Amino acid sequence: MNSVEFRLNQIKTAYYIGTNKIFGVGLGNYYDFLTKKIDPSLSTSEKLIKIGSEEYVHNIFGSTMAETGIIGLSIFIILLAYFIRRDIQFIKKRDNIYKIAIIISFWSLFSYSLFNPAVSINYQIIFFGLRGLF
Repeated sequence: MNSVEFRLNQIKTAYYIGTNKIFGVGLGNYYDFLTKKIDPSLSTSEKLIKIGSEEYVHNIFGSTMAETGIIGLSIFIILLAYFIRRDIQFIKKRDNIYKIAIIISFWSLFSYSLFNPAVSINYQIIFFGLRGLF
């Protein structure tokens, strides 16, 4: 299975979990609801690789859907729409280059989360910290 197929399967699984539970499975509980668990016959390094790649959905929308359900995903999308609208208005003004740099940094980090797990506390601090700077 290549990387694209793997990620698409993760998103499908996350969507399935999220649609079956209106509030999702709870933050950090995605892995507990997977049907496949780690094979005990694998070596320690193979287990770590498998856990690292399967434990978290490699897409922020899929992760949000699975862990917070349709309601949580809807709120997240509304919040992002608000950020987009506000950021476009601010960029059109072109009055503060530093705030524009923060906006670009935020959306760059968001783009990263479309293809990678966005669950570490460092990611969350930077992600929401950038929004809190202005």
